Amino acid sequence: MLGAGQAVVKRYAREGYAVVLVARRPESLDLIAKELNHDGGEAHAITRDRPAWRK
Repeated sequence: MLGAGQAVVKRYAREGYAVVLVARRPESLDLIAKELNHDGGEAHAITRDRPAWRK
């Protein structure tokens, strides 16, 4: 079952948009990005724990 964010990003990628995936943990992002790139999309995965301005 897909989460809402994953479903949205897959739809945009299928329609030809480049997508950026952002989350705290790289494991799930890397899998999704590899799948999208393998299927002809353009996906970039970025991990970030919290905004830089928030300390």
